[in-house]
Amino acid sequence: MAFQIEEQFENEDLSFTGGCDYQLDDKFRMKIPAAFSKGLGDGFAIIKGIGKSLKVITKEEAKKLKQLFRNINPYDLEAQAYKREIAALWDEPKVDSQGRFVLNQRLRQIANINRSMVINGVFDHLEIWAKEEHELRQLYNEKEMNAAMKAIYDTEVNKVKNGI
Repeated sequence: MAFQIEEQFENEDLSFTGGCDYQLDDKFRMKIPAAFSKGLGDGFAIIKGIGKSLKVITKEEAKKLKQLFRNINPYDLEAQAYKREIAALWDEPKVDSQGRFVLNQRLRQIANINRSMVINGVFDHLEIWAKEEHELRQLYNEKEMNAAMKAIYDTEVNKVKNGI
């Protein structure tokens, strides 16, 4: 699958779209693909994402998110638990002169990443998935989408049959 960055109209932020397969090296290093790294600017953070994914956000978005977490009600136990989980898994990796960084062990474990993974653009951020998890998710989503489309089709056919 190809990947690209599309510039938004009226000088809005860059938008990440597309995706690619990726392989960690023997030292668990990776490099954000060039087409995506431009949109990340001068730094990024990797945090726990939805499901078993990792979320890559810009330095600016990371700053906003940190401020949001600082303002969470200290007596909201559920919000505080979420805050602790995100903070414990937060990483702002050091990028070497070749653009590589180590994908840390705790994040790899959360996402079940061994070596093979998929990097997807999701408009305002990137998602990193273990290849196997991504394939399972796609299969599940495809089945759900097919069921929904069948239900819509059956409903429309019934409307025609019943003269509605």
